[in-house]
Amino acid sequence: MMKTKTLNEIEEMVYDLAALSYKVGRVETDGTTTQNKYDKLVEQRDNLRTEIALAFKFYKHSQPTELGWGKGKDE
Repeated sequence: MMKTKTLNEIEEMVYDLAALSYKVGRVETDGTTTQNKYDKLVEQRDNLRTEIALAFKFYKHSQPTELGWGKGKDE
């Protein structure tokens, strides 16, 4: 069973994903690293992306309250 993540933890994971995606993009553009290091970065990025998706899915189903975004409550 997955440990419930707080919104702050999920937010931090999203920032980490952005940083990893940037690194991967720079490697793709500059070509300044080995294929092995590139593959490890891509694997880290993909694993983090999966972890974030699971955290959102778990959080969505474990929280009793509804934010109300997109339902006309904010207008």
